[in-house]
Amino acid sequence: MALEGQARAKFLCDAERCIECNACVTACKNEHEVPWGINVDG
Repeated sequence: MALEGQARAKFLCDAERCIECNACVTACKNEHEVPWGINVDG
C-alpha cells in the first residue's frame, strides 16, 4: 500500500543489542496513535 504525500521513517534495529524492553513498540504506537491491544506483525 503506497502512502502518497506522507512522510516515512525507518530505523535500524540491532537484534544483538535488543533487551526486549518494547520501547521501540511504545514509541511507534505513540507516534502513529495506535491503541494498545492492536498488534501488527509483518
